[in-house]
Amino acid sequence: MSVGRGDRAAPPAPEGQWEVRFADAAPAKGWESLGRQARSNTYRAWITMRTDPRPAAEAPGITG
Repeated sequence: MSVGRGDRAAPPAPEGQWEVRFADAAPAKGWESLGRQARSNTYRAWITMRTDPRPAAEAPGITG
């Protein structure tokens, strides 16, 4: 089963936490690949997005 727009990034979040969903199929595929390559870091990122979804502060001197 392929994942795509609106699908959850992982199992449902517990009550009081945010749902992490994909905007389209490309991020879904990237997330799956990242999970295979760096499982524990991907899991920590998923937990952070569910519990504290604010954007990370940019490092000084870095521009977008």
